[in-house]
Amino acid sequence: MTTTDHSLTEEDVRILVIYVDQNIEYLPENNPLIPFEKLINKIDAFKQETLGLSPEVVRFINETLKGVSARIKSPNEARQLIMEELDAARQGNKLATNFVKNSGFDPLEYKGAMDISYRAVDGKDGPQQFLLNALLPYSSNIELMVGLRLEIVKKLIKLYDIEPTK
Repeated sequence: MTTTDHSLTEEDVRILVIYVDQNIEYLPENNPLIPFEKLINKIDAFKQETLGLSPEVVRFINETLKGVSARIKSPNEARQLIMEELDAARQGNKLATNFVKNSGFDPLEYKGAMDISYRAVDGKDGPQQFLLNALLPYSSNIELMVGLRLEIVKKLIKLYDIEPTK
């Protein structure tokens, strides 16, 4: 019989603290206890998502994600926002176009999404404007701004479980 090593390294604890700090509101409310293996998997996934990113960048991405998601009032709004982001990204730089190509979404789903937007998504208090304003300070560095935006979009897709229409 083999035993599993349940010890955590100092790096695991640091990542865990950042993960919990950044994602505490996403933990299940009705069952706050997470099995150890699931927690380790979450730590590993978080490490992969943030690989090479400074804690400040991770914090910015997560804070912006919180602000955007706080302004999304329905699954339809979340989907519309994602489709608009994909529609815009398909016309962007190489990083953005590669993101869209690898997204798994059919171009028929997102092409023209920006043309059919509505106030709840694009209005002055909507998630799209919040995202735009959060990224405005980085507009002098397009590569950084696009990279940050795509990371936020990836997290939104995961958070709202947005999948391609089949």
